[in-house]
Amino acid sequence: MIEMLIVITLFIILLPTIMAILSTILRQQLRIYRMVEVKRQGDAALSFMKERILREGIAVRDNLGNTQCDSPNELYAPASGVNFRILRSNGSEYYFRQSGTIVYYVAPPITTSLTANTVQVSNFQISCFRRTLNSPPMIQISYTVTTTDNTSTISLPYKTKVRLLSSSP
Repeated sequence: MIEMLIVITLFIILLPTIMAILSTILRQQLRIYRMVEVKRQGDAALSFMKERILREGIAVRDNLGNTQCDSPNELYAPASGVNFRILRSNGSEYYFRQSGTIVYYVAPPITTSLTANTVQVSNFQISCFRRTLNSPPMIQISYTVTTTDNTSTISLPYKTKVRLLSSSP
């Protein structure tokens, strides 16, 4: 009987410790999962934008149709992605903008969200710069992908530069 009481006492003492360890491990696994998800979402959006610009982009226009980054040492950095339109060789345009997620717009009006609602995108900036008349414009994209739970926030910054396909439309 005494042996049974000793075993039960040990079990009562060890059980909360074991549960605390398991709880910590599960919280760490959830944090790792969220970190992987943030990275996956950010990488996928960046990859899509780079691929589209590299394959299709030939010039940059504002929302009024004026060509930007057409002169040497010209910088174009609008406040909104809507004002930064990338011209394709077939004459159509597309653009990227932030609205909680990164959204891809192409004509005819088709919109595709490049990130899921599980993450938030902030500080989205897109700009172009042209060094010389003979060089194609360089487009710079930057943004931050964030996810938050009850205990922590995970943020990853993204930044890249992409050359347009050609230097003039």
